[in-house]
Amino acid sequence: MLLAGDAAHMFFPAGGQGMNLGIQDAANLGWKLAATVRGRAAATLLDSYDTERRPAGAAVVANTRAQAALFCAETPEEVALRDAFSAALAQPETNLLWARRVAGFGDPPYAVAAEADGTSAHPMAGTRLAGLALRSDTTAGTAPHTLLHDGKMVLLDLDGKHTPQTASADSDDFAHHAAAVDREVAAEPWRDITSVLIRPDARIAWASTDHDPRRRAKGVAVTVRDMGVLVQRDARRSPKVALPRGSPHCSEGLLISTQMVFPRGP
Repeated sequence: MLLAGDAAHMFFPAGGQGMNLGIQDAANLGWKLAATVRGRAAATLLDSYDTERRPAGAAVVANTRAQAALFCAETPEEVALRDAFSAALAQPETNLLWARRVAGFGDPPYAVAAEADGTSAHPMAGTRLAGLALRSDTTAGTAPHTLLHDGKMVLLDLDGKHTPQTASADSDDFAHHAAAVDREVAAEPWRDITSVLIRPDARIAWASTDHDPRRRAKGVAVTVRDMGVLVQRDARRSPKVALPRGSPHCSEGLLISTQMVFPRGP
């Protein structure tokens, strides 16, 4: 049995966190179910749904329990704690931290396997796709989320060197593009990335700063294999990205509130 959204977790409904959590559950589970139904996945791929999403659900439950305690403060000690927390939220760093948690962006990175040569995976692997802006002739700061609308994994080559598809999936499962980073808009870590593999749920499966296309191809192969996705060889070269005109830039795929205010007691 596979559960998602409100069927998988119940908690105090503050901040709309159930919606955010449920959407991310569905995004995580959907592409894995599709791959499994089509015979394109090992059994371990569906197993990873629980491994990845259970900690996110547990984190939201803990978060809303803390919020419920602050909302329902009655004793002088509880009211003082709420006032102290509200004062802390006046600090931009603290406010952003809790805004990200309420919006569902505060869960830890997903676990990823080591690189093909046994070294640790890139620090961005397992994190949410954020801060990457692609350059086009018509639009500055275009978000790569526009490339995920087909529900495929996306391999982006960002240094002008094609990563061979000797270990990537066929055209029905894998979109391979060449693009350029908009360095004026993109977050600093993206300026050194040469290639990145993005899952359909906008999680980074693999990232590299290597300029050797063959080593990159090996890294992609190991990553895809360890995820449990069954692939076929496809020697076609990557096309240029056709970025839609006027696409808005949204660094995290959802808009979040940056203000949190707890009501005072009577």
